[in-house]
Amino acid sequence: MISFFVFLRIMDHKENINYQFNGKIDSVFYDLKGSPTIMVNGKAYYLSDNDWLFNTRLEKGDLVFKKSKQMTIKLARHNTGEVIIIKESTPAF
Repeated sequence: MISFFVFLRIMDHKENINYQFNGKIDSVFYDLKGSPTIMVNGKAYYLSDNDWLFNTRLEKGDLVFKKSKQMTIKLARHNTGEVIIIKESTPAF
């Protein structure tokens, strides 16, 4: 059973590392665990709390940037212009 959860964790990480986005957050929703799903340029991205250290809440209107194959998200606040770097929470497999 544990190997199944490890498999799911690896698959989740592979999906997240391939995400690439650059734009304004059109909408943001949080699941019961507090993990955000953001809409950027009409596409949804589920940002598992297992992969990033979210010390801040993402908001509609914030600008986000992430390159494929990298696990860092750059966030610019829409109301202040403050730039926040969101890092990977666990080492890659």
